[in-house]
Amino acid sequence: MPPGPVRLLLMAMEKTALNSSALATAMRQKGVAVEEMLKNVARSVVAETGNQQRPWQTSSLIVEFYFVQEASDDDSEADELMSKADFERENRFWRGIQDSDRVEYFKEYLRQFPDGTFTDLARIRVTELHEEESTV
Repeated sequence: MPPGPVRLLLMAMEKTALNSSALATAMRQKGVAVEEMLKNVARSVVAETGNQQRPWQTSSLIVEFYFVQEASDDDSEADELMSKADFERENRFWRGIQDSDRVEYFKEYLRQFPDGTFTDLARIRVTELHEEESTV
């Protein structure tokens, strides 16, 4: 006789709990990249269920990701990509205002990018625009 709905629900909850428990444990391991961690979880679940469950995974990660990264002096690929993205954002902002005569744009640039690549030019432009306002 097949198991009833309550038994099926309990079986599903048991499977979910096993996956969740293995995942929660694996996520706390230092220095293990997420894709390697998921493989470890799958091996654990397969072993604990006698090959009755095989967790599937799909990934579109383009850099190594760690839930708990070991301390290191090296810049990670993610940090490098983030730095490039930050610079691109700053550069787009600057290109959008560099020929402007609106002092508030340059002040906003200085607020958003206080240590930015173009801060000296922005300060010069703020001074020039204030001088132009005072002569008008």
